Amino acid sequence: MYDNVGKKIKKLADVLFTIGYVGFSLLGCVILVAGLSRGNVFLIIVSIATIGLGILFSWLSSLFMAGFGELIDKTSKQYELSCLQAQLSAGLIENTEYVDKLTELGKVEATADKST
Repeated sequence: MYDNVGKKIKKLADVLFTIGYVGFSLLGCVILVAGLSRGNVFLIIVSIATIGLGILFSWLSSLFMAGFGELIDKTSKQYELSCLQAQLSAGLIENTEYVDKLTELGKVEATADKST
């Protein structure tokens, strides 16, 4: 349940953006149809504003959520890396084991720098 929280938050941001995009578009279209059928210019303007501002709000809120998820991902990777470095410094793991664990964490570029 609490594994890969950052990825889950980023996925939730995508889902909520999609729901907001579709929801505000549909709401704007309903208001637009009501405005056109009544000949009300104010409702037509409100419908356009609802679509535009609703999609903008959905996009901005999804950016903040995705950024938070990315922050959690980077922080947990940095924590794992610092734990590995502490274990290496304390002599609890060998250099080859350190390189293997870095490779598992996706730090392949870092392994080339550390091994030379």
